[in-house]
Amino acid sequence: MSRTLLLWISFAFVAFLPLPALATPLLDGTYQLGNHPDGNAAEPFYGLRLDGLFDGDDDTIVTLSFDPADGANVQMTIDGAEIHIYGVVFGGEIANHAYVGGGHFFKLDFRYTDAVVSGMTHTANTGSGTITQMGGDAYDLVAYAGDHDDAFALAMGHRGVDGFSGFGWLIHGGAQEHLKASDWLFTVVPEPHAFGLMALGLAGLLWIGRRR
Repeated sequence: MSRTLLLWISFAFVAFLPLPALATPLLDGTYQLGNHPDGNAAEPFYGLRLDGLFDGDDDTIVTLSFDPADGANVQMTIDGAEIHIYGVVFGGEIANHAYVGGGHFFKLDFRYTDAVVSGMTHTANTGSGTITQMGGDAYDLVAYAGDHDDAFALAMGHRGVDGFSGFGWLIHGGAQEHLKASDWLFTVVPEPHAFGLMALGLAGLLWIGRRR
């Protein structure tokens, strides 16, 4: 069997491995975030839910989309023990699965400062930030664990998603207790260049093999 054929067989084998077989913990760097497909209040889908944000009433459902199709752009930077979630989200109060008043844009800025990695999972418990309606009020956000093991986690396979999801709980708007529901629920958009780099590397090996 020729060297070229062996290299192409190797590439095909690696390229079609399921994601968990290739997976590693999320490395330091910046990642794009998206809506999770299994939010309890969806649709519309969202990456952050903050019921009662405006009025303190947890019967008032408030969801925020991370989807660029809605004009949102949310990123997450991991740097050692720090996880920074930031950008522009879109949404607001929900009634009959639609935004009351058409929705609004908000600026989001939140940092966890004590993240640790165990296996494939990042967890954190200390964090704070703000969400600010464009041209409007700012609301404090504080990490909250409650009865959970940790206030926040980045893990594989959450609620059936093959890749990484971020989920965790918050106290918001100056409240002294957790209003249900007030939590992150987002996906980490896969890095499209990973397989591209692998393909380029294999193409380089093919080229070297031909030169020889």
